[in-house]
Parts: sequence; structure tokens; C-alpha cells
Amino acid sequence: MHIFITGGTGGIGKALTDLYLDAGHHVGICGGTRHAFEQLFPECPERLRFFDLDVTDRAATRAHIAEFCSGKLDLLIAAAGINDGAPVAGRSLDFDRAEKIFQINLIGVLHSIEAALENMLPHQQGRIAVLSSAAALSGFPQTPAYCASKTALVTLCESLALRYHDQGVSVTCLLPGYIDTPLARATHPNLDKMPFLVSSESAALTIQRAIEKRKLRVIFPWQVRWISRLLQLMPRSLFKILCKWSEK
Repeated sequence: MHIFITGGTGGIGKALTDLYLDAGHHVGICGGTRHAFEQLFPECPERLRFFDLDVTDRAATRAHIAEFCSGKLDLLIAAAGINDGAPVAGRSLDFDRAEKIFQINLIGVLHSIEAALENMLPHQQGRIAVLSSAAALSGFPQTPAYCASKTALVTLCESLALRYHDQGVSVTCLLPGYIDTPLARATHPNLDKMPFLVSSESAALTIQRAIEKRKLRVIFPWQVRWISRLLQLMPRSLFKILCKWSEK
């Protein structure tokens, strides 16, 4: 298969790149600098290509993905995304950072999906997977832009899945809890103490299985799935009290 992974040089994206390379697929990735890519993949196999691509650039995203797959793309994994980049407790909301979060987490994904569909719909087949977050299911006070951008992806994926299901293209939305990645450690210095922490490699396997089964939405691990559902059903007045208590 020809698989393009945005954010393929870090965290879950890197684990997915390794997983699909080991399975013998052709993989194109973007994310970070070429120098960082060469350090991560010192013995770059011929089946792996790096693209110096900013997914917020619509024209470049369409051009690079088309160049990689030569008109036929089997799978897009939109894993590129950012958060606040540093611990947020006690800080005022950074609206410049919030705008950048929306640009990469939402607009960048939209550009990637557009490019993928251009190379899937003519063949009436393909799979799209989008990395959202369990944080999409509730509005946590410390990370409003991150939560909102990930929430938008959930609705976007559901709409696209319904729109294109009869044209051979499946859409899967992944909503993980805490994953052990450099991005997560930047915002959570005590990440090891977070409940139900999952390694990037384990997350990649879960994502791979969900894509193969063409599932619409997967929240994982299972403990986070049930906690998220409980928080959604909780009266907002009680949720507000819980959030204030957790900040103490």
C-alpha cells in the first residue's frame, strides 16, 4: 500500500511509520525538519520518503501527497497536531498559540483530507484516519483551543464517513487518552503519574486495527472510553465543580 502520514516523525506518527514500514508498505511522511528526520531514520529504507511540508499550506499539501502516491493513495493518517507546548497551569490563555493550534490541528487536517480524496475517489477506494483526542469529548478549562480543535475533528470525520461511504472511502476517528509522546511530556511534566498511560507503540497497534476494521470512532484505552462517557453524561454544574477541584 501507499500510505501518507502527517506528523510521521514524532510520537504516535513515528510509531505508525515504523509499524507500516515493518509490514512492507510504501510510506510518505511529513513533520519537523529534514535534519530531524535523518536522525530518526539514519538508515532510511527506499520505501520511506520525507516531505518538507507544512500542512497549513493547502497547495503544497495537495502537491506533495499527489507526488508521493502518483495518483493512487491507499491510506492517509492525519496525525499532525500540536498542543500548548508547555505546562498551562496558572498561565493566561495564549491566543496566538490558540490560533496556531486551530491552524494545524483542524485546517491542516482538512488540507490533508482534501489531498487524500483527490487521489482516492477516482479509484473508488481508500482509507482516511484522523487523530483526535479523548479531550475532544469535554471542554477542559486549561486547554480550550486543543479541546475545541479536536472536537471539530470528531464531527468532521463523522460527516465525511457518511458522505463518502458509498464511494469506497472509509473514515476513522481515533480518540486516545494519555499517550507517552514528547508532545504530551511537554505539557505534562508528570506524565508518568497520569492514569491509563499508553505507549506510542501500543497506540499505533490499536490505530492500525481500527483502520483495518474500518471503524468510525475509537476511544482508547477502554478505561478512558468509559470515563469520557461518564463525563459527557454528567450535569454541567457537577462537571464544573469537578474541574475546579482538579485544579487545586
